[in-house]
Amino acid sequence: MRASDEIPGPPPADSIPAAYRLMKEVKKDLLGLVLAAFEEYGDILQLRVLGRRQVLVRSPDLIREVLVGQAKCFEKGKDYTSRRKGLAKFGGMGLLSSNGELWRRQRKLVAPALHAKRVASYADAMILAGEEAMADWQDGSVVEVDRAMMHAALRIVARTMFSREIGAEADVIGEATHALHGMLEANNSAWTLLPDWFPTLQRMREDRAVERIDEVVYRLIRERRPTPDGPVEDGGDLASMLLSAEDDEGARMSDEQARDEIVTMFIAGHETAANTLGWAWVELARNPEVEATLHEELDRVLGGRAPRPDDYRALPYTRAFIEETLRRWPPAFTFLRTCVAEAELGGYRIEPGADVSLVPYATHRDARHYPDPERFDPARFLGEAREARDRYAWIPFGGGPRVCVGNAFALMETTFVLATIAARYRLTLPEGEDVVPVPGVTLRPSGPLRMRAHAR
Repeated sequence: MRASDEIPGPPPADSIPAAYRLMKEVKKDLLGLVLAAFEEYGDILQLRVLGRRQVLVRSPDLIREVLVGQAKCFEKGKDYTSRRKGLAKFGGMGLLSSNGELWRRQRKLVAPALHAKRVASYADAMILAGEEAMADWQDGSVVEVDRAMMHAALRIVARTMFSREIGAEADVIGEATHALHGMLEANNSAWTLLPDWFPTLQRMREDRAVERIDEVVYRLIRERRPTPDGPVEDGGDLASMLLSAEDDEGARMSDEQARDEIVTMFIAGHETAANTLGWAWVELARNPEVEATLHEELDRVLGGRAPRPDDYRALPYTRAFIEETLRRWPPAFTFLRTCVAEAELGGYRIEPGADVSLVPYATHRDARHYPDPERFDPARFLGEAREARDRYAWIPFGGGPRVCVGNAFALMETTFVLATIAARYRLTLPEGEDVVPVPGVTLRPSGPLRMRAHAR
């Protein structure tokens, strides 16, 4: 086995000026730099910045090793677990951030609420949100698609989580998401060189957003469950299941843990769905032949009416369209693990403490798995083409034991919202409009995303 310092990669940025120059390049074109690095160095490479080593991998075999074969050697690291500069600052120790026994316990408690059969009962809320998103559209009007999809996704999360409409809560979640984007952008800039205790304006915005989240979510929890061991008001929603779920010893989640899981679902759930739908409309506008095929399926199955919950399996091309959108624009375009026990990847030794980054954005653009990868083609996710591909060549939801617990929810949600709107409207981009990816918390389309609505 070769030593980890032999992993190929660009020269180390071991001085502050070199690290600053690298951060400027990352801010300018992170995605292009990553793709170019894989092309130059292969399926495994390393970056070294100010003594910190990060290993990047893209091949399905290596991804499988990290997520399945040697999963015990890799855990969520500080980018997730830090309450100062990681996702845990907002989502606490929810499923996205926790490790070990806490994660295993919470997974068992949360999974039943997002089981595929349970998710099917939320279809009406998904379809309604799609109808409301276009309620004030008119033939020829210009609409802010990113804003409309964000509101639709927020409505879906609120109604399925708490069986209620959202008012001021939406502003709180929006503020939190904005602050989270700002935190991650700051983490990729020269500001990260400042000590954690230094009170920047961005860090003060983050602290205020967390305080407001706590005010809202703890109030909603107390309304539904006044005491952790007391009766739970059953609203037939996700919150009811989470607050009443019991582990093998009959214990429920504490209010703090329930808060963490609810906030994680709110932020991760609406952000990823909204950006996937934004990209879906961009790809429909860019690919008229694909759009025609999708419209043919919608017209044949729906016949001009709104979708119904039992239409989901009758719309295979629409679902494949969403899956191809997730290939091209995976919301989690990269995600990290930290090595906690010596492991081997690609013949190289990975020592404890090393960060390993899986890069779906690069994996999904590898021509070995997706011929002509820049071409948008939903047929990649139909029939034999789908079956022949390595399972770990498509990982928008991760994989292995920690595969996203909400993947069935996300696929149904985005399929139904897209079908509901596309059955009635086409959306076109202004001539010459160049929509580019913006890597942040998720991979969002540059905005505001203004498109023209055309009644069908």
